[in-house]
Amino acid sequence: MRPFPQLARAVQGLLVLAMLCAAPTRAATFVVDTTSDASLSACADGVPMDCSLRGAITAANATPAADVIAFDIPTSDAGFQPATQHWRISVPEGPLLPSTGPSVVIDGYTQPGASANTNTPAQGGLNGVLKIEVRGANPNGNANFAFQLDSDSPSVLRGLVINGYRDGQIFMRGIGAHRVEGCYLGTDVTGSSAVLLSGTLPTSNGIVLAGDGEYVIGGTLPAERNLISGLNFAMNTSGNALPAPRIQGNLVGTNAVGDAIVGNSFGLLAFRLGNALIGGNSAEARNVFSGHTGQVLLFRANTPGIFSGTQVLGNYFGTDASGRRRLGNDLQAAGSTIEFSGVGCALGFGGTAEGEPNLIAYSGLAGVAVLGCNGQETSHNHYRGNTGLAFDNAFGNLLGTTVNDVDDADEGGNRLQNSPEVFLPPDFEPMGASSVTLDYRVDTAVANAVYPITVNFYRADCGGGSRALLGSDTIAEAQAQSLRTFTLTAADSANVLPLVATAVDAEGNTSEFSPMQGDPIFRGDFEDQLAAPAPGYCP
Repeated sequence: MRPFPQLARAVQGLLVLAMLCAAPTRAATFVVDTTSDASLSACADGVPMDCSLRGAITAANATPAADVIAFDIPTSDAGFQPATQHWRISVPEGPLLPSTGPSVVIDGYTQPGASANTNTPAQGGLNGVLKIEVRGANPNGNANFAFQLDSDSPSVLRGLVINGYRDGQIFMRGIGAHRVEGCYLGTDVTGSSAVLLSGTLPTSNGIVLAGDGEYVIGGTLPAERNLISGLNFAMNTSGNALPAPRIQGNLVGTNAVGDAIVGNSFGLLAFRLGNALIGGNSAEARNVFSGHTGQVLLFRANTPGIFSGTQVLGNYFGTDASGRRRLGNDLQAAGSTIEFSGVGCALGFGGTAEGEPNLIAYSGLAGVAVLGCNGQETSHNHYRGNTGLAFDNAFGNLLGTTVNDVDDADEGGNRLQNSPEVFLPPDFEPMGASSVTLDYRVDTAVANAVYPITVNFYRADCGGGSRALLGSDTIAEAQAQSLRTFTLTAADSANVLPLVATAVDAEGNTSEFSPMQGDPIFRGDFEDQLAAPAPGYCP
């Protein structure tokens, strides 16, 4: 018996449909071929001017696959900038670029003539060539954001110049592990100057972190490093506590070469930032934060433990990309380069392992200020040439040297922990040696700190801060407030002078540095006694 033809065709159709439904959705590549801001989403092969950035994002959002948005815009396009040989996509005030939905990679490096940076942080600044600029065309800056990575699927922005948006150039939300890499935010296409809106001061923001995804800004590969300069806040947080963002390898506040100031008003403002890593223990992870008129990192906690697990390691603050040339931060001398304030602001800042200490240099006032919160251990870092104190525990907002008090009963930042009183042998200065047996005392009663107290001795640098950890000693509760003898020997056989010390209780409350003893360099003059240089002094 022959089957009914209609039934056979129906069964065949159902089988084909089932096969299509079972087949995996393939990712597509949408090639932007015009700087028009119209929603041109056809993106067909070989058809000119049918695929705008706005249209490509719309098309990518319509597929569930992880798509790629590439660029191939001709020089005949109206948005081509002959002087700089790049293409500008001008977005007028009004409809925003659509949010990214499913995963998408928007890759500016695909435009012919573009190339990724190949320099590591140890080699200096950025040598990439960027060709695609997305600019808010309102002279006062476009409201809201250029790009919104606003989904639970991870997306990537790569190799783009983004400027001209007031609220932020990039908004990151959702649990997707979004990445921003190889971009210039806030500057022109050369990375040498800021794109300012009306007026002469930065009013735009860089990246807003507003969700709980494991976001990555930069990275340890050369091509992943960003430039974030010419902005009001380079980065800030809002919304939920962020579980594990990584900020690595970036230049923040400098030009692309890393040797001059482009500047931000502020660096990172963090109200919530848990388990974050800013920098790392390798040179490849190092960020450079320089040229800020105000603070670079502001950790302001209204909830205890909100910064739990966060670490700031191995970064340069206030120098060029080489770590040797003065650029500075807190250029208005209004406070500090780093600020910890609120309650429960303690987080990991520096460390003793190779590559973990941060360099905090050339601040207009204090290097680090702890305003009111306790448990902030920040002593294992390198401080150089800060105009105020290298590390300042403040009472309220009052910066300046905290004088040791009897029994250490006062309260303020880090409980205003008393610093060690260090007594060198009478004939040890000015020449010093690689080893010394010294006496010291920390006048902190058992009732006013949690013992044991660790005393760290450092070879100092100009300006009264530390250059390298030389040794540590521990005071048990039974030894509180007693005069102790300790033999300090430099493992590198170099001079232990100049010398400073800090006291850290068991809860991490760290004192300011003790007064510097010895000169940072041998000056070769004929003074009988060489005075320790004042804060800010650098030869």
